[in-house]
Amino acid sequence: MSMIRSIEFVHEENALVVELREPADVISSIPVLGENPRFIVFKTVPTNFYVDNLVDFYRLVLSRLGIDSGVVFLTSVSVSEYVREQVLSPYVSDVVVTVGLEPAVCLDVESVHKPIPGTINIAVITTAPLTTEGAIDLFKTVVEAKVLAVSEILLRCTSRSSGTVSDAIVVALPRSRPKRYLFAGIATDVGNAIAKAVYKAILSRAVTLLGVDDFLKNVLGVDREHIVELALQLYRRAPIPGLSVDRVRKILRDILDDVLRDPNVWCLLIAARELDLHAYSNSIPHLSRDEFLNDTQKILADELLGIALSLYIAGAKGMFSMYWVERLKENGVLSFELPMFEDDVLSALLGSLLTKLYDSYRER
Repeated sequence: MSMIRSIEFVHEENALVVELREPADVISSIPVLGENPRFIVFKTVPTNFYVDNLVDFYRLVLSRLGIDSGVVFLTSVSVSEYVREQVLSPYVSDVVVTVGLEPAVCLDVESVHKPIPGTINIAVITTAPLTTEGAIDLFKTVVEAKVLAVSEILLRCTSRSSGTVSDAIVVALPRSRPKRYLFAGIATDVGNAIAKAVYKAILSRAVTLLGVDDFLKNVLGVDREHIVELALQLYRRAPIPGLSVDRVRKILRDILDDVLRDPNVWCLLIAARELDLHAYSNSIPHLSRDEFLNDTQKILADELLGIALSLYIAGAKGMFSMYWVERLKENGVLSFELPMFEDDVLSALLGSLLTKLYDSYRER
């Protein structure tokens, strides 16, 4: 039987209340209030939320809900859009998450002091007979699963992101449980099952939240509208007589939307982002971070990726258009300020869009 008695969204308090069947032992990254915690609360707050005393605010939230003991997660996303995953074997476990994806955090984050607009909040409630050490090991496993899920969506940060600035985790176990197992890592039955549930819950919600534009921004640093405007900037250097800018903008949007329906295009874009992340972390053999940051001439793979993308989308003319874009960048006409590999695939994408635009009118 699940340890969760009920999950209720309290509309007037903008809060999701998870009630447990009995008091829990809790391993948590946020304060546990009271002696016998039996409630886990997810609370929506404004994006500019700030209080001097956070613990007092937690107590206020619980008090307004008529709760005397529990934990409180905070987020600016709607907590009514939570995700629940349940594991039935080897022990009944529930994962309840709310997912917000900004601001991203990484080792090279530009600022370590930001408000809490999004955040990934994870509650794991399990009947597994874990010792205190086993519960702590499970907490570690949940952290690892969260980082793996975030890595898949390439959450945008200077280096590879591990989540958002204020992610929080709670692991709750019934106090009446037998305390048998010392470990609950990803390689254990219980840890593996819960890790998969955490990974699935975060990833499914994150993919829904992102959509094409935000995922494109994660991968390439720019969204569709920015790409269209860059293409228009190039188009003005070689306009088609009698064709209005507004009409061209619409055509470019349509072409880009069509291109982005192709998974092969996404494969090359994602490859570029992954290579930039590896190069930044100094994990590409014989390529130093300084060489990467200075766009060293000894690397041809960035250009080869661009060539592959342009040839695939628009053939040889697309490739020559990519080189035209590159020359304009060298002359200071256009600037992306993107890392090495993403820079070249964006040139390829822009050159290919313009090629397909010109080809469509040449054929008419």
